[in-house]
Amino acid sequence: MMPTSDNAQLRHWVYALLIVTSVAGVCGRIMSTGRNYDPGVYRAEGDVASSLAPWPKVRPEPTPTHGANDRSRWATVRALVDNGTYVVGHREFDETTGVAKREVPLSLAPIERSSFNLVELGIHVNLLPKEAKSLLAFAVSLISIFLDGKIKDKGIVTEDGWGTIDKVLKPDTHDFYSSKPPFLPTILAGEYWGLKRLFGWSIAEDRYWVIRTILVTVNALPFLAYLLLFAGLLEKFGQSDWSRLFLMATACFGTLISPFLSTLNNHTVAACTVVFALYPTVLDWRTASPSRVNLHATMAGFFASFTACNELPAASLLAGLFVVWALRRSWPALLCFVVAAAIPVAGFLVTNKLAIDRFLPAYGEFGGQWYEYEGSHWLVDPSKPKQGIDWASDKESRGVYAFHVLIGHHGLFSLTPVFVLAVAGVASGFLRFLKAGTLLNNMTWICLLTLALTLILLGFYIFYVPDRSRNYGGWAVGARWLLWLTPLLLLSAVPAADWLGTRRWGRWFGYVLLAVSVFSASYFAWNPWRHPWLYNLLSEMNWVGY
Repeated sequence: MMPTSDNAQLRHWVYALLIVTSVAGVCGRIMSTGRNYDPGVYRAEGDVASSLAPWPKVRPEPTPTHGANDRSRWATVRALVDNGTYVVGHREFDETTGVAKREVPLSLAPIERSSFNLVELGIHVNLLPKEAKSLLAFAVSLISIFLDGKIKDKGIVTEDGWGTIDKVLKPDTHDFYSSKPPFLPTILAGEYWGLKRLFGWSIAEDRYWVIRTILVTVNALPFLAYLLLFAGLLEKFGQSDWSRLFLMATACFGTLISPFLSTLNNHTVAACTVVFALYPTVLDWRTASPSRVNLHATMAGFFASFTACNELPAASLLAGLFVVWALRRSWPALLCFVVAAAIPVAGFLVTNKLAIDRFLPAYGEFGGQWYEYEGSHWLVDPSKPKQGIDWASDKESRGVYAFHVLIGHHGLFSLTPVFVLAVAGVASGFLRFLKAGTLLNNMTWICLLTLALTLILLGFYIFYVPDRSRNYGGWAVGARWLLWLTPLLLLSAVPAADWLGTRRWGRWFGYVLLAVSVFSASYFAWNPWRHPWLYNLLSEMNWVGY
Protein backbone atom coordinates (compact mmCIF):
# COMPACT_ATOMS: atom_id res chain seq x y z
CA MET A 1 0.00 0.00 0.00
CA MET A 2 1.27 3.48 -0.88
CA PRO A 3 1.96 5.95 1.90
CA THR A 4 -1.15 7.74 3.12
CA SER A 5 0.08 11.20 2.13
CA ASP A 6 0.57 10.15 -1.52
CA ASN A 7 -3.11 9.20 -1.77
CA ALA A 8 -4.66 12.25 -0.07
CA GLN A 9 -6.03 13.77 -3.27
CA LEU A 10 -7.41 10.44 -4.45
CA ARG A 11 -9.13 9.92 -1.08
CA HIS A 12 -10.77 13.32 -1.34
CA TRP A 13 -12.13 12.43 -4.78
CA VAL A 14 -13.53 9.17 -3.43
CA TYR A 15 -15.04 11.01 -0.46
CA ALA A 16 -16.75 13.40 -2.89
CA LEU A 17 -18.12 10.54 -4.99
CA LEU A 18 -19.48 8.73 -1.94
CA ILE A 19 -21.04 11.87 -0.48
CA VAL A 20 -22.64 13.00 -3.74
CA THR A 21 -24.08 9.55 -4.36
CA SER A 22 -25.41 9.23 -0.84
CA VAL A 23 -26.96 12.70 -0.52
CA ALA A 24 -28.46 12.55 -4.03
CA GLY A 25 -30.09 9.25 -3.08
CA VAL A 26 -31.48 10.83 0.08
CA CYS A 27 -32.93 13.72 -1.93
CA GLY A 28 -34.50 11.27 -4.37
CA ARG A 29 -36.24 9.44 -1.53
CA ILE A 30 -37.40 12.72 0.00
CA MET A 31 -38.88 13.87 -3.31
CA SER A 32 -40.84 10.62 -3.61
CA THR A 33 -41.93 10.56 0.03
CA GLY A 34 -45.49 9.39 0.39
CA ARG A 35 -47.48 7.10 2.59
CA ASN A 36 -47.84 3.71 0.92
CA TYR A 37 -50.44 1.21 2.01
CA ASP A 38 -48.78 -2.21 2.16
CA PRO A 39 -51.30 -5.04 2.58
CA GLY A 40 -48.70 -6.90 4.62
CA VAL A 41 -49.04 -4.51 7.57
CA TYR A 42 -52.85 -4.61 7.69
CA ARG A 43 -55.07 -7.38 8.94
CA ALA A 44 -57.31 -9.39 6.69
CA GLU A 45 -61.03 -8.76 6.90
CA GLY A 46 -62.54 -10.87 9.65
CA ASP A 47 -59.20 -11.54 11.37
CA VAL A 48 -60.07 -10.40 14.89
CA ALA A 49 -56.97 -12.00 16.43
CA SER A 50 -54.49 -9.79 14.57
CA SER A 51 -53.01 -6.71 16.24
CA LEU A 52 -52.73 -4.96 12.86
CA ALA A 53 -55.03 -2.18 11.74
CA PRO A 54 -57.89 -2.94 9.34
CA TRP A 55 -57.52 -2.22 5.63
CA PRO A 56 -59.07 1.20 4.82
CA LYS A 57 -62.64 1.03 3.51
CA VAL A 58 -62.10 4.02 1.23
CA ARG A 59 -59.02 5.46 -0.44
CA PRO A 60 -57.05 7.51 2.12
CA GLU A 61 -55.96 11.04 1.27
CA PRO A 62 -52.51 10.99 -0.39
CA THR A 63 -49.90 12.60 1.84
CA PRO A 64 -46.09 13.01 1.79
CA THR A 65 -45.82 11.65 5.32
CA HIS A 66 -45.17 8.14 6.53
CA GLY A 67 -46.97 7.58 9.80
CA ALA A 68 -48.17 8.76 13.18
CA ASN A 69 -44.75 9.88 14.40
CA ASP A 70 -43.95 12.40 11.70
CA ARG A 71 -47.57 13.54 11.28
CA SER A 72 -47.61 14.47 14.94
CA ARG A 73 -44.79 16.96 14.36
CA TRP A 74 -46.23 18.23 11.07
CA ALA A 75 -49.52 18.93 12.84
CA THR A 76 -47.71 21.25 15.26
CA VAL A 77 -45.95 23.04 12.38
CA ARG A 78 -49.29 23.57 10.65
CA ALA A 79 -51.10 24.69 13.80
CA LEU A 80 -48.44 27.27 14.67
CA VAL A 81 -48.39 28.99 11.30
CA ASP A 82 -51.99 28.56 10.14
CA ASN A 83 -53.75 28.88 13.51
CA GLY A 84 -51.22 30.65 15.73
CA THR A 85 -51.41 27.96 18.40
CA TYR A 86 -49.81 24.68 19.47
CA VAL A 87 -53.26 23.09 19.77
CA VAL A 88 -53.77 20.42 17.11
CA GLY A 89 -57.28 19.37 18.07
CA HIS A 90 -60.03 19.63 20.67
CA ARG A 91 -62.41 17.23 22.36
CA GLU A 92 -65.84 18.56 23.21
CA PHE A 93 -67.05 17.79 26.71
CA ASP A 94 -70.51 18.19 28.17
CA GLU A 95 -70.25 20.89 30.81
CA THR A 96 -73.06 19.31 32.80
CA THR A 97 -71.80 15.75 33.02
CA GLY A 98 -68.06 16.13 32.41
CA VAL A 99 -68.00 13.36 29.80
CA ALA A 100 -67.02 13.55 26.14
CA LYS A 101 -69.72 14.56 23.71
CA ARG A 102 -70.53 12.19 20.90
CA GLU A 103 -72.01 12.35 17.46
CA VAL A 104 -75.61 11.12 17.79
CA PRO A 105 -77.72 9.94 14.83
CA LEU A 106 -80.74 12.13 14.06
CA SER A 107 -83.05 9.25 14.83
CA LEU A 108 -81.75 9.17 18.40
CA ALA A 109 -81.55 12.92 18.93
CA PRO A 110 -84.72 13.15 21.13
CA ILE A 111 -83.41 10.35 23.35
CA GLU A 112 -80.02 12.05 23.53
CA ARG A 113 -81.58 15.36 24.57
CA SER A 114 -83.76 13.84 27.26
CA SER A 115 -80.88 11.75 28.60
CA PHE A 116 -78.20 14.40 28.68
CA ASN A 117 -79.88 17.70 29.52
CA LEU A 118 -79.72 16.97 33.22
CA VAL A 119 -80.26 20.54 34.33
CA GLU A 120 -83.69 20.59 32.70
CA LEU A 121 -84.45 17.40 34.62
CA GLY A 122 -83.66 19.22 37.84
CA ILE A 123 -80.31 17.45 38.42
CA HIS A 124 -77.65 20.00 39.37
CA VAL A 125 -74.40 18.07 39.06
CA ASN A 126 -72.26 20.55 40.97
CA LEU A 127 -74.42 20.08 44.06
CA LEU A 128 -73.98 16.30 44.10
CA PRO A 129 -71.42 14.50 46.32
CA LYS A 130 -68.17 13.45 44.64
CA GLU A 131 -69.14 9.77 44.57
CA ALA A 132 -72.52 10.55 43.01
CA LYS A 133 -70.88 12.74 40.38
CA SER A 134 -68.52 9.91 39.41
CA LEU A 135 -71.36 7.40 39.23
CA LEU A 136 -73.51 9.78 37.18
CA ALA A 137 -70.67 10.53 34.77
CA PHE A 138 -70.07 6.80 34.34
CA ALA A 139 -73.76 6.16 33.66
CA VAL A 140 -74.01 9.01 31.17
CA SER A 141 -70.87 7.74 29.44
CA LEU A 142 -72.43 4.31 29.04
CA ILE A 143 -75.60 5.87 27.61
CA SER A 144 -73.58 7.92 25.14
CA ILE A 145 -71.64 4.85 24.02
CA PHE A 146 -74.92 3.01 23.52
CA LEU A 147 -76.29 5.86 21.44
CA ASP A 148 -73.20 6.24 19.29
CA GLY A 149 -69.52 5.44 19.83
CA LYS A 150 -68.03 8.36 17.91
CA ILE A 151 -66.54 11.01 20.17
CA LYS A 152 -66.84 14.62 19.08
CA ASP A 153 -63.25 15.61 18.31
CA LYS A 154 -62.28 18.38 15.95
CA GLY A 155 -59.14 20.01 14.65
CA ILE A 156 -56.12 19.15 12.53
CA VAL A 157 -55.58 15.62 13.89
CA THR A 158 -59.13 14.62 12.92
CA GLU A 159 -58.56 15.37 9.23
CA ASP A 160 -57.77 12.65 6.72
CA GLY A 161 -54.00 12.45 6.29
CA TRP A 162 -53.29 14.20 9.60
CA GLY A 163 -54.38 11.59 12.12
CA THR A 164 -51.84 10.39 14.68
CA ILE A 165 -51.66 8.28 17.83
CA ASP A 166 -48.83 10.49 19.07
CA LYS A 167 -51.02 13.10 20.71
CA VAL A 168 -51.96 13.95 24.27
CA LEU A 169 -55.15 15.41 25.72
CA LYS A 170 -54.63 18.18 28.27
CA PRO A 171 -57.09 17.36 31.08
CA ASP A 172 -58.10 20.91 32.05
CA THR A 173 -58.65 22.34 28.54
CA HIS A 174 -59.50 19.17 26.57
CA ASP A 175 -57.11 20.35 23.86
CA PHE A 176 -54.97 17.93 21.89
CA TYR A 177 -51.24 18.54 21.53
CA SER A 178 -48.49 16.59 19.84
CA SER A 179 -46.75 14.33 22.34
CA LYS A 180 -43.44 15.33 20.73
CA PRO A 181 -41.47 18.21 22.26
CA PRO A 182 -42.37 21.44 20.41
CA PHE A 183 -38.75 22.68 20.17
CA LEU A 184 -37.93 21.31 16.70
CA PRO A 185 -41.42 21.84 15.18
CA THR A 186 -41.30 25.47 16.32
CA ILE A 187 -38.06 26.00 14.41
CA LEU A 188 -39.51 24.34 11.31
CA ALA A 189 -42.67 26.40 11.64
CA GLY A 190 -40.43 29.40 11.00
CA GLU A 191 -39.40 27.89 7.68
CA TYR A 192 -43.00 27.06 6.78
CA TRP A 193 -43.98 30.65 7.62
CA GLY A 194 -41.30 31.88 5.22
CA LEU A 195 -42.44 29.52 2.45
CA LYS A 196 -46.02 30.58 2.95
CA ARG A 197 -45.18 34.27 2.76
CA LEU A 198 -42.73 33.88 -0.13
CA PHE A 199 -44.59 31.45 -2.38
CA GLY A 200 -48.09 31.41 -0.94
CA TRP A 201 -47.79 27.69 -0.15
CA SER A 202 -50.18 26.14 2.34
CA ILE A 203 -49.16 22.95 4.08
CA ALA A 204 -52.77 21.76 3.79
CA GLU A 205 -53.19 22.49 0.08
CA ASP A 206 -49.58 22.41 -1.15
CA ARG A 207 -48.38 19.73 1.23
CA TYR A 208 -46.00 18.06 -1.21
CA TRP A 209 -44.14 21.31 -1.89
CA VAL A 210 -43.96 22.40 1.74
CA ILE A 211 -43.14 19.09 3.40
CA ARG A 212 -40.56 17.94 0.88
CA THR A 213 -38.82 21.33 0.88
CA ILE A 214 -38.57 21.30 4.67
CA LEU A 215 -37.33 17.69 4.65
CA VAL A 216 -34.48 18.68 2.35
CA THR A 217 -33.65 21.54 4.72
CA VAL A 218 -33.84 19.62 7.98
CA ASN A 219 -32.51 16.25 6.80
CA ALA A 220 -30.59 16.29 3.51
CA LEU A 221 -28.55 19.47 4.01
CA PRO A 222 -27.48 18.65 7.60
CA PHE A 223 -26.59 15.13 6.44
CA LEU A 224 -24.40 16.65 3.72
CA ALA A 225 -22.60 18.76 6.33
CA TYR A 226 -22.37 15.69 8.60
CA LEU A 227 -20.59 13.67 5.91
CA LEU A 228 -18.22 16.49 4.97
CA LEU A 229 -17.16 17.02 8.58
CA PHE A 230 -16.96 13.28 9.18
CA ALA A 231 -14.56 12.98 6.25
CA GLY A 232 -12.41 15.64 7.93
CA LEU A 233 -12.43 13.68 11.18
CA LEU A 234 -11.39 10.52 9.35
CA GLU A 235 -8.50 12.40 7.75
CA LYS A 236 -7.42 13.51 11.21
CA PHE A 237 -7.66 10.19 13.02
CA GLY A 238 -7.38 7.46 10.37
CA GLN A 239 -3.99 5.92 9.67
CA SER A 240 -4.67 4.14 6.37
CA ASP A 241 -6.52 4.71 3.13
CA TRP A 242 -8.57 1.55 3.58
CA SER A 243 -9.87 2.37 7.05
CA ARG A 244 -10.82 5.90 6.07
CA LEU A 245 -12.69 4.90 2.92
CA PHE A 246 -14.28 1.91 4.66
CA LEU A 247 -15.73 4.04 7.45
CA MET A 248 -16.72 6.78 5.00
CA ALA A 249 -18.69 4.26 2.95
CA THR A 250 -20.33 3.06 6.16
CA ALA A 251 -21.31 6.60 7.14
CA CYS A 252 -22.82 7.19 3.69
CA PHE A 253 -24.74 3.95 3.25
CA GLY A 254 -24.37 1.59 6.21
CA THR A 255 -26.11 3.12 9.22
CA LEU A 256 -29.76 3.44 10.19
CA ILE A 257 -29.53 7.19 9.84
CA SER A 258 -30.15 6.71 6.11
CA PRO A 259 -33.76 5.39 6.15
CA PHE A 260 -34.85 8.07 8.63
CA LEU A 261 -33.74 10.89 6.34
CA SER A 262 -36.99 10.70 4.34
CA THR A 263 -39.19 11.50 7.33
CA LEU A 264 -39.45 14.29 9.90
CA ASN A 265 -37.87 13.10 13.14
CA ASN A 266 -35.53 14.23 15.88
CA HIS A 267 -33.04 11.36 15.60
CA THR A 268 -31.25 12.29 12.37
CA VAL A 269 -31.05 15.93 13.49
CA ALA A 270 -29.38 14.84 16.73
CA ALA A 271 -26.94 12.52 14.92
CA CYS A 272 -25.83 15.39 12.69
CA THR A 273 -25.43 17.89 15.52
CA VAL A 274 -23.25 15.40 17.43
CA VAL A 275 -20.68 15.80 14.64
CA PHE A 276 -21.20 19.57 14.62
CA ALA A 277 -20.27 19.56 18.33
CA LEU A 278 -17.37 17.10 18.02
CA TYR A 279 -15.61 18.72 15.08
CA PRO A 280 -14.73 22.07 16.74
CA THR A 281 -13.76 20.21 19.91
CA VAL A 282 -11.06 18.14 18.20
CA LEU A 283 -9.51 21.07 16.36
CA ASP A 284 -6.08 22.11 17.58
CA TRP A 285 -6.76 24.34 20.57
CA ARG A 286 -3.12 24.55 21.70
CA THR A 287 -1.85 26.56 18.72
CA ALA A 288 -5.03 28.41 17.71
CA SER A 289 -5.60 32.03 18.70
CA PRO A 290 -7.75 32.67 21.80
CA SER A 291 -10.55 34.13 19.69
CA ARG A 292 -10.64 31.04 17.49
CA VAL A 293 -10.61 28.73 20.51
CA ASN A 294 -13.54 30.69 21.96
CA LEU A 295 -15.41 30.34 18.67
CA HIS A 296 -14.81 26.59 18.64
CA ALA A 297 -16.04 26.31 22.22
CA THR A 298 -19.15 28.32 21.35
CA MET A 299 -19.97 26.02 18.45
CA ALA A 300 -19.35 22.91 20.55
CA GLY A 301 -21.54 24.13 23.40
CA PHE A 302 -24.38 25.21 21.15
CA PHE A 303 -24.56 22.02 19.10
CA ALA A 304 -24.04 19.69 22.07
CA SER A 305 -26.95 21.44 23.78
CA PHE A 306 -29.01 21.35 20.59
CA THR A 307 -28.42 17.59 20.47
CA ALA A 308 -29.66 17.23 24.04
CA CYS A 309 -32.79 19.25 23.25
CA ASN A 310 -33.63 16.75 20.50
CA GLU A 311 -32.55 13.64 22.41
CA LEU A 312 -32.84 14.28 26.16
CA PRO A 313 -30.43 11.45 27.16
CA ALA A 314 -27.83 13.28 25.04
CA ALA A 315 -27.50 15.66 27.97
CA SER A 316 -24.74 13.18 28.83
CA LEU A 317 -22.92 14.29 25.66
CA LEU A 318 -23.20 17.91 26.75
CA ALA A 319 -21.77 16.99 30.15
CA GLY A 320 -18.97 14.97 28.57
CA LEU A 321 -17.85 17.75 26.23
CA PHE A 322 -18.05 20.22 29.12
CA VAL A 323 -15.52 18.05 30.97
CA VAL A 324 -13.25 17.96 27.90
CA TRP A 325 -13.26 21.74 27.61
CA ALA A 326 -12.84 22.17 31.37
CA LEU A 327 -9.72 19.96 31.34
CA ARG A 328 -8.15 22.34 28.83
CA ARG A 329 -8.27 25.09 31.47
CA SER A 330 -9.19 27.80 29.01
CA TRP A 331 -11.73 29.58 31.19
CA PRO A 332 -12.94 32.12 28.60
CA ALA A 333 -13.55 29.24 26.19
CA LEU A 334 -15.40 27.29 28.87
CA LEU A 335 -17.57 30.33 29.56
CA CYS A 336 -18.36 30.57 25.83
CA PHE A 337 -19.28 26.88 25.85
CA VAL A 338 -21.70 27.35 28.76
CA VAL A 339 -23.35 30.50 27.43
CA ALA A 340 -23.85 28.96 23.99
CA ALA A 341 -25.25 25.78 25.54
CA ALA A 342 -27.84 27.81 27.41
CA ILE A 343 -29.45 29.08 24.19
CA PRO A 344 -31.03 25.81 22.94
CA VAL A 345 -31.97 24.86 26.51
CA ALA A 346 -33.82 28.13 26.91
CA GLY A 347 -35.60 27.53 23.60
CA PHE A 348 -36.56 24.02 24.67
CA LEU A 349 -38.02 25.18 27.98
CA VAL A 350 -39.80 28.23 26.56
CA THR A 351 -41.46 26.32 23.72
CA ASN A 352 -42.72 23.69 26.16
CA LYS A 353 -44.10 26.42 28.39
CA LEU A 354 -45.80 28.17 25.48
CA ALA A 355 -47.27 24.91 24.20
CA ILE A 356 -48.59 23.14 27.28
CA ASP A 357 -47.97 25.68 30.06
CA ARG A 358 -45.21 23.63 31.66
CA PHE A 359 -41.47 23.42 31.16
CA LEU A 360 -41.16 19.64 30.84
CA PRO A 361 -42.32 17.73 27.71
CA ALA A 362 -45.73 16.14 27.54
CA TYR A 363 -44.27 12.65 27.29
CA GLY A 364 -43.30 13.00 30.95
CA GLU A 365 -46.99 12.23 31.55
CA PHE A 366 -46.79 8.85 29.82
CA GLY A 367 -48.98 6.41 31.72
CA GLY A 368 -51.17 9.19 33.09
CA GLN A 369 -54.40 10.87 32.06
CA TRP A 370 -52.72 12.99 29.36
CA TYR A 371 -52.16 9.74 27.44
CA GLU A 372 -54.86 7.45 28.75
CA TYR A 373 -58.03 9.16 27.58
CA GLU A 374 -60.95 7.42 25.91
CA GLY A 375 -60.01 6.30 22.40
CA SER A 376 -56.26 6.67 22.97
CA HIS A 377 -53.89 4.09 21.54
CA TRP A 378 -52.13 4.15 24.91
CA LEU A 379 -55.21 3.54 27.08
CA VAL A 380 -54.77 0.44 29.22
CA ASP A 381 -57.80 -1.79 29.69
CA PRO A 382 -57.01 -4.92 31.75
CA SER A 383 -59.92 -6.72 30.13
CA LYS A 384 -58.47 -6.15 26.66
CA PRO A 385 -54.78 -7.13 26.51
CA LYS A 386 -52.80 -5.10 23.99
CA GLN A 387 -50.93 -6.61 21.06
CA GLY A 388 -48.12 -5.24 18.94
CA ILE A 389 -44.56 -4.13 19.57
CA ASP A 390 -45.71 -1.09 21.55
CA TRP A 391 -46.65 -3.59 24.25
CA ALA A 392 -43.59 -5.83 24.05
CA SER A 393 -42.88 -5.39 27.76
CA ASP A 394 -46.07 -7.33 28.56
CA LYS A 395 -44.57 -10.43 26.96
CA GLU A 396 -40.84 -10.41 27.76
CA SER A 397 -38.43 -9.71 30.60
CA ARG A 398 -35.87 -6.94 30.76
CA GLY A 399 -33.19 -9.54 30.09
CA VAL A 400 -34.79 -10.60 26.82
CA TYR A 401 -35.31 -6.95 25.93
CA ALA A 402 -31.62 -6.23 26.55
CA PHE A 403 -30.66 -9.17 24.33
CA HIS A 404 -32.75 -7.91 21.41
CA VAL A 405 -31.53 -4.33 21.84
CA LEU A 406 -27.91 -5.45 21.63
CA ILE A 407 -27.75 -8.48 19.31
CA GLY A 408 -31.36 -9.47 18.63
CA HIS A 409 -34.05 -8.31 16.25
CA HIS A 410 -33.47 -4.62 17.03
CA GLY A 411 -29.81 -5.09 17.91
CA LEU A 412 -27.29 -2.30 17.83
CA PHE A 413 -24.61 -4.80 16.79
CA SER A 414 -26.74 -7.29 14.82
CA LEU A 415 -28.29 -4.71 12.49
CA THR A 416 -25.14 -2.57 12.16
CA PRO A 417 -22.29 -5.03 12.82
CA VAL A 418 -19.67 -2.46 11.79
CA PHE A 419 -20.21 -1.13 15.32
CA VAL A 420 -18.47 -4.27 16.61
CA LEU A 421 -15.25 -2.52 15.56
CA ALA A 422 -16.15 0.31 17.92
CA VAL A 423 -15.97 -2.13 20.83
CA ALA A 424 -12.37 -2.98 19.91
CA GLY A 425 -11.60 0.70 19.36
CA VAL A 426 -13.01 1.68 22.74
CA ALA A 427 -10.93 -1.05 24.38
CA SER A 428 -7.76 0.30 22.75
CA GLY A 429 -8.67 3.82 23.81
CA PHE A 430 -9.13 2.67 27.39
CA LEU A 431 -5.73 0.98 27.33
CA ARG A 432 -4.15 4.18 25.97
CA PHE A 433 -5.74 6.11 28.81
CA LEU A 434 -4.38 3.69 31.42
CA LYS A 435 -0.92 3.94 29.89
CA ALA A 436 -0.79 7.72 29.39
CA GLY A 437 -3.01 8.77 32.29
CA THR A 438 -4.44 11.75 30.37
CA LEU A 439 -7.57 12.56 28.37
CA LEU A 440 -5.96 15.29 26.30
CA ASN A 441 -5.37 12.93 23.38
CA ASN A 442 -8.41 13.36 21.12
CA MET A 443 -8.77 9.72 20.10
CA THR A 444 -8.55 8.66 23.72
CA TRP A 445 -11.32 10.90 25.03
CA ILE A 446 -13.53 10.15 22.03
CA CYS A 447 -13.31 6.42 22.75
CA LEU A 448 -13.91 6.88 26.47
CA LEU A 449 -16.78 9.29 25.82
CA THR A 450 -18.34 6.79 23.42
CA LEU A 451 -18.06 4.05 26.04
CA ALA A 452 -19.62 6.20 28.75
CA LEU A 453 -22.48 7.50 26.59
CA THR A 454 -23.30 4.06 25.19
CA LEU A 455 -23.47 2.53 28.67
CA ILE A 456 -25.56 5.43 29.97
CA LEU A 457 -27.98 5.26 27.08
CA LEU A 458 -28.37 1.48 27.14
CA GLY A 459 -28.70 1.51 30.91
CA PHE A 460 -31.33 4.23 30.75
CA TYR A 461 -33.54 2.54 28.16
CA ILE A 462 -33.08 -1.03 29.37
CA PHE A 463 -33.13 -0.64 33.14
CA TYR A 464 -34.48 2.79 34.05
CA VAL A 465 -37.47 3.54 31.83
CA PRO A 466 -40.86 2.17 32.95
CA ASP A 467 -41.93 -1.20 31.66
CA ARG A 468 -44.46 0.26 29.26
CA SER A 469 -41.74 2.27 27.52
CA ARG A 470 -39.69 -0.82 26.64
CA ASN A 471 -40.96 -1.12 23.08
CA TYR A 472 -37.78 -0.77 20.93
CA GLY A 473 -39.00 2.61 19.72
CA GLY A 474 -42.18 1.12 18.29
CA TRP A 475 -42.57 0.43 14.58
CA ALA A 476 -39.15 1.43 13.29
CA VAL A 477 -36.25 -0.14 11.39
CA GLY A 478 -34.16 -0.18 14.55
CA ALA A 479 -33.93 1.12 18.09
CA ARG A 480 -34.14 4.72 16.89
CA TRP A 481 -33.16 6.31 20.20
CA LEU A 482 -29.64 4.92 19.64
CA LEU A 483 -29.13 6.76 16.33
CA TRP A 484 -27.41 9.82 17.77
CA LEU A 485 -24.53 7.58 18.93
CA THR A 486 -23.75 6.66 15.31
CA PRO A 487 -20.92 9.16 14.59
CA LEU A 488 -19.28 8.43 17.94
CA LEU A 489 -19.33 4.69 17.31
CA LEU A 490 -17.92 5.12 13.81
CA LEU A 491 -15.08 7.34 15.04
CA SER A 492 -14.30 4.90 17.83
CA ALA A 493 -14.01 2.16 15.22
CA VAL A 494 -11.04 3.90 13.55
CA PRO A 495 -8.26 2.06 15.47
CA ALA A 496 -9.81 -1.34 14.77
CA ALA A 497 -10.40 -0.48 11.11
CA ASP A 498 -6.76 0.63 10.80
CA TRP A 499 -5.67 -2.74 12.17
CA LEU A 500 -8.00 -4.73 9.89
CA GLY A 501 -6.88 -2.76 6.86
CA THR A 502 -3.34 -4.13 7.09
CA ARG A 503 -4.56 -7.73 6.78
CA ARG A 504 -6.20 -9.31 3.79
CA TRP A 505 -8.57 -11.41 5.87
CA GLY A 506 -9.32 -8.33 7.96
CA ARG A 507 -10.41 -6.37 4.92
CA TRP A 508 -12.73 -9.19 3.82
CA PHE A 509 -14.12 -9.38 7.34
CA GLY A 510 -14.80 -5.65 7.15
CA TYR A 511 -16.61 -6.09 3.83
CA VAL A 512 -18.94 -8.64 5.41
CA LEU A 513 -19.70 -6.28 8.30
CA LEU A 514 -20.34 -3.46 5.85
CA ALA A 515 -22.56 -5.61 3.64
CA VAL A 516 -24.86 -6.57 6.51
CA SER A 517 -24.97 -2.96 7.73
CA VAL A 518 -25.92 -1.64 4.28
CA PHE A 519 -28.51 -4.42 3.95
CA SER A 520 -30.15 -3.32 7.22
CA ALA A 521 -30.12 0.33 6.20
CA SER A 522 -31.59 -0.47 2.77
CA TYR A 523 -34.20 -3.03 3.85
CA PHE A 524 -36.87 -0.34 4.25
CA ALA A 525 -35.03 2.64 2.80
CA TRP A 526 -38.31 4.18 1.59
CA ASN A 527 -40.04 4.10 4.99
CA PRO A 528 -38.27 3.85 8.36
CA TRP A 529 -41.52 3.13 10.19
CA ARG A 530 -41.32 -0.59 9.53
CA HIS A 531 -39.84 -3.52 11.43
CA PRO A 532 -36.17 -4.51 10.88
CA TRP A 533 -35.42 -7.44 8.64
CA LEU A 534 -34.30 -9.52 11.62
CA TYR A 535 -37.62 -8.96 13.37
CA ASN A 536 -39.55 -9.98 10.27
CA LEU A 537 -37.33 -13.04 9.82
CA LEU A 538 -37.84 -14.18 13.42
CA SER A 539 -41.57 -13.50 13.15
CA GLU A 540 -41.83 -15.68 10.04
CA MET A 541 -40.10 -18.45 11.99
CA ASN A 542 -42.52 -17.91 14.91
CA TRP A 543 -39.59 -17.20 17.23
CA VAL A 544 -40.83 -13.76 18.19
CA GLY A 545 -44.02 -11.79 17.92
CA TYR A 546 -45.92 -9.33 20.01
